[in-house]
Amino acid sequence: MGHQALRTHVMGEQAWERTATPAEIDAMCHLLDEALRHGGIGLSTTFMDTDRANREVPSRKADDVELGRLVDVVARHPGATLQFVPRFMQPEHWQGDFDRKASLCGPRDVRANWGALRCQQHRSDELGEGPGRMGCLHLHAGAHPHARAAAARPLRARAPRSDGAVAARCRDGPGGSWRYTRPAGGYRATIANGELTHCGGESTGTRPGRMVGLSPA
Repeated sequence: MGHQALRTHVMGEQAWERTATPAEIDAMCHLLDEALRHGGIGLSTTFMDTDRANREVPSRKADDVELGRLVDVVARHPGATLQFVPRFMQPEHWQGDFDRKASLCGPRDVRANWGALRCQQHRSDELGEGPGRMGCLHLHAGAHPHARAAAARPLRARAPRSDGAVAARCRDGPGGSWRYTRPAGGYRATIANGELTHCGGESTGTRPGRMVGLSPA
């Protein structure tokens, strides 16, 4: 369940302007509980994004009282998770953002994951332990293009895969755009539209289907 959707539904335009009142928080918690009882997998929020008008998205106006109440709801649903986006373009804020989420999720035993933080070799020294570095953030370069972790202290990203597989760039998108790819384990074959696209972890070169997107004006 998106935090933006909860705030804007309950608060309207005020969602972009201020923290929520106790009554508004109650209403958001009720909606989140309903969503999770009907199959939702958790709550998603962000510390990073802006909207098309370059305004900070509503979740960035939430204080820890609001966030704590929402995480309380997540905690009541076994298996539910909290997903959040830290200020990934501002490394000086990473540790503070992780600590904030850890302080909210840890005492409630809620599992969390973060998105949009690239874990790459050229950043490993900056993120390593040592004077002035982010000592309790342990990242493994090459472990995954977007690191994920449970919200607990110290926060640790997943270790590299035992088979040594690492992410690689693949330029096969429209106009030569790139994406990350990494071999998947545990699958013998992948079939799309009745055609074999991958076998034994290797691509067959077959590309059935078509790119789905906006039609030209």
